Amino acid sequence: MTTKTNRRPHPIVAVARATWRQLRTMRTALILLLLLGAGASLGSLFPQRPINPATVSQWIARNRGWAPIAEKLGLFDVFGSWWFMAIYGLLVVFFAYFYTAIAFNPIDTADNIRKYGGFIPGIRPGQPTATYLSGVLNRITLPGSLFLAAIRAAAVSKRNCCAHARCGAHRRRARAPEQTVPLRAR
Repeated sequence: MTTKTNRRPHPIVAVARATWRQLRTMRTALILLLLLGAGASLGSLFPQRPINPATVSQWIARNRGWAPIAEKLGLFDVFGSWWFMAIYGLLVVFFAYFYTAIAFNPIDTADNIRKYGGFIPGIRPGQPTATYLSGVLNRITLPGSLFLAAIRAAAVSKRNCCAHARCGAHRRRARAPEQTVPLRAR
């Protein structure tokens, strides 16, 4: 006779699971949306470098004490700052899970598979199939949502790079044009 022992998960695993459950709640999504709105409103309070680099330079010249702090926080390019992208990435991950939860019902899918004579090898029909489908869905949604967040981050970093090139901050001073020597006619 074999006995099954219930082992507690490692404390780090337990904390990670509790944190993950908290991140997937609607309350967290609303807090993230409010943070995103608050972060976006900072863009109207400070001049934005991609839009008007001259105004940013004037602001920095007038506010020498606050300029390094504002620069480190990314307040001159709010929509390309690290904290704005972190909030945006968390929202992308959350809404991927949210949409998946709305669009796909594993219980109905398990019932439909059973009704139409289908099965998943090694999984009993009914509730075990629904549990299995839910687990697969969670494992697929996380990499997909992280990929979407990475695409968004890449698009923003490309925008920042192009805006930086457009303002000319990275260019060296233009050199005098080289002397051209006319070719002799043959």
